[in-house]
Amino acid sequence: MRLDCAASCEIIKASIYKTFSQGGYNFGLNTASTNTGFCNPHKNKSCDKFLLQKIEHLALKYNDQSSYTWLTLFAAAHDHVSYQPDPQRPIVIMVYRLKNGSRVTEILEDIAEVYDSVLPPWKNYGNITIDGKSFTNSSPEETQKQIQDMLENGFEKEAQKVAVVYDFDKLPSCSVLTFHNYCNNEDAPHKNVAIILTVTGTDENLPSNPKSPDLEEAVSKSFHEKWKDCPEELPPGKIDAMLSRVANNVILLR
Repeated sequence: MRLDCAASCEIIKASIYKTFSQGGYNFGLNTASTNTGFCNPHKNKSCDKFLLQKIEHLALKYNDQSSYTWLTLFAAAHDHVSYQPDPQRPIVIMVYRLKNGSRVTEILEDIAEVYDSVLPPWKNYGNITIDGKSFTNSSPEETQKQIQDMLENGFEKEAQKVAVVYDFDKLPSCSVLTFHNYCNNEDAPHKNVAIILTVTGTDENLPSNPKSPDLEEAVSKSFHEKWKDCPEELPPGKIDAMLSRVANNVILLR
């Protein structure tokens, strides 16, 4: 029996966090140089170590970020670096970024590069970049169509593997249903991809504990408030279903 995304990801994160707390993973403390290039898990059974080393390199480079951030990024890609011809779901990360986080864009680009290195076809064709603020004056229908076209063109035609959606919280409320499909679990149209969504917050509404469950609760509260102006397409139950897909792995970047 397969576990749903929320359950399996939480089990993986808990296992990794336990190992980390016992000294098994030394995020930010491993001074070995990171591997370069790509790792194909169908040919190399050590891609989990390859991914770990890449993330350790980021933890060392950005040592002011929480270790839980790096643990979550590693756990979210666990299925994709294991020997699995057909991953159960795409990698989906929601990034809670602070307005004054001057290096956040740089960190996001590095995270995208890390995921790009372990996803087929193991060549760098660049990332899909979507700016949520650019759709402020667009209708939900027009926004949905444009985003779907961008994602399909990138994933299907250009063989791009990572989509970064800046200011996801600025998209017209009713338009976000596009991501209900792309961030779905077993029914997602593209599973060997990573989708990174950013939302912007402030120190004032930052949870006291930056670990993922607290962030997920803060994000959930924010989106329940924002999406209530789309009651037909997004009733409360559907908002919860949306959040189970887009906000299952939430990290904080300062």
